[in-house]
Amino acid sequence: ECEQAWLQLAELAKSSPTPDVIQAAGWALLIQDRAPDALALLRPLAESDAADESLLIQGAEAAARCGDFASTERYLQRVIQRDPGEEHAYEPLLGLYAAGAPLADESKLAATVRGLREAAPLGRTIRMATARELVNRSLWPQAQSQLLALQGDREDPEALALLTTVWVRSASATPELAASGEKFLRERLSSRPDS
Repeated sequence: ECEQAWLQLAELAKSSPTPDVIQAAGWALLIQDRAPDALALLRPLAESDAADESLLIQGAEAAARCGDFASTERYLQRVIQRDPGEEHAYEPLLGLYAAGAPLADESKLAATVRGLREAAPLGRTIRMATARELVNRSLWPQAQSQLLALQGDREDPEALALLTTVWVRSASATPELAASGEKFLRERLSSRPDS
């Protein structure tokens, strides 16, 4: 039954190729792990001036899943040109430019980080990037502070995983930091009786 719904959506995208229908069909194909089909459907619109930021981000995801990193980069750069504050475009772009990544380029990475800092200095993406850098430099107390601030009132699984890394790696050098981490985790667990 679900497969039938996907097929109907794909047919609708062919018979009524409006941007909304194409985008919905693209998501349906991506959910089914049919990235090449999604990219084939999304590419004509993503390459046009009619593409909005959300479609470009979707096209970038489909392109990345297909290994078409040049298109991924191009679509994400177009999003940033249109809306420099759109954090959703920066994170995958940072991933493309990082060391060992498909388009590893230190100067593009630095320029992207600089652009993100200017556009969204208090945004989650730049704060996570800063925290990762602090962890990479073994600056445990600063990393902990940054990551705890990211936790705030809403649990952030990525920040929590990185916090755990901080506490485990710092245990021998800074036992009080590891102890504060254990206390934090115990308090979190005790506040959830179903855990």
